[in-house]
Amino acid sequence: MIRRLSAAIALSLIPLIASASERVVSKSDLGDRWPLTVDSGTLRCRPFRGNLQILTIEVDGKVWAVNGTAIGQGFPEINPIWKGNPEIPGAKINIGPLIDLAKSLCG
Repeated sequence: MIRRLSAAIALSLIPLIASASERVVSKSDLGDRWPLTVDSGTLRCRPFRGNLQILTIEVDGKVWAVNGTAIGQGFPEINPIWKGNPEIPGAKINIGPLIDLAKSLCG
């Protein structure tokens, strides 16, 4: 009985191990490199297949894809809150620093 209970507890923890790591991030974290039109959000990294990660940011209750893997899993593209590059018409600010920060959450 105890062995079965231990196994059941161990199995119930598997989703927690694979769940997302998260952190509230803001413009102050990246300064001039902040690529969004919003001031802050909850950044998440969830391990996926192999060494892929699903990177998202939640802003005002809406979750946006930060990388292609997240887009492939059905999260909406971040374009509506991704800041345009004032120096290059039609281009966006480099989102790489936000991606790096999100990936660091998966450690």
